[in-house]
Amino acid sequence: YPFARLRTIYYAMGTLFLGYVVINLITAGGKTTGMSTGLGGVQPLFADRTYYYYLILGLMVVSLLCMYRFEFSRIGVRMKAVAQSHQVAASVGIGERRNRILAVAFGSFFAGLMGAVYCHYQGVASPNSYGLGATLWIIMYVLVGGINSFWGPTVGVAILWIVPEFFFRELRGNLPYVTAAILLIIAFTMPEGLVGLLKVLRDRVLLRLARRGVSRDAAAD
Repeated sequence: YPFARLRTIYYAMGTLFLGYVVINLITAGGKTTGMSTGLGGVQPLFADRTYYYYLILGLMVVSLLCMYRFEFSRIGVRMKAVAQSHQVAASVGIGERRNRILAVAFGSFFAGLMGAVYCHYQGVASPNSYGLGATLWIIMYVLVGGINSFWGPTVGVAILWIVPEFFFRELRGNLPYVTAAILLIIAFTMPEGLVGLLKVLRDRVLLRLARRGVSRDAAAD
């Protein structure tokens, strides 16, 4: 709520700062919060850790379906309007602060859900598991995949984590450098991310096909 008046990069910095403050408060909470080591003794959900894979996969599919339905709902369209131009949105009666808070609450629900599952997987609820590094990784996923696309973050995860894990294991020790190189290349050459690049290529192909169709019709006449 205090950061609802901020916009663009300042809003992102404000929310990042708020998360960092919460982590430090938990770390300084004494025995109540377990300080930096967290609270141990979290019981696992399954005896066999293989089942976590299916659980997380199922939660991911359900989350994507819910987010897709939410994005193209009336509330989602209002949020897009606020993101594109808060002044135009306000002129047609769309409340900026209310929609911003609702967006944060909606995203926090899924983050909390996956965080709870991760606590059971690790066996401990520690603030170090959700520190600044995890937040920066999430930001990189969004930037690489595309910030203005529904599939952008998913593509970013595939490029920065899944693909190196399965196909470039020998680069695992140098993964931060590879990630930084990919991020710089995309930031300077593809501001809309990889999904944005695919959309541009698709539009160019469709435009060429349309021009060829017009040329053929003109030649036939």
